[in-house]
Amino acid sequence: MSPDDVSRDRATGARIQPDPARHAQQEQAERLDRDNPHWLVLWGFFSHEFVAFPLFHVPAGTILHSGSSPELVRRMRQTEQIYGRYRDA
Repeated sequence: MSPDDVSRDRATGARIQPDPARHAQQEQAERLDRDNPHWLVLWGFFSHEFVAFPLFHVPAGTILHSGSSPELVRRMRQTEQIYGRYRDA
């Protein structure tokens, strides 16, 4: 690991090592986002969950979340079946 891979906490000056698991989850969320163009998919750094925002007409406030990407995808497909993702696309 190079010195550029390590950041410092502004308040304490402590060295902060990158979290490989968090990086893997972020990459997985980016893949889900690319593979599902009718959704905005993100990894919640603080919630430690995948979060999906539908980009089609659904009731206001519809946001999906899950700690598991397969479960999130299952919920996305269920939402698409209920509200019809292509209706307003």
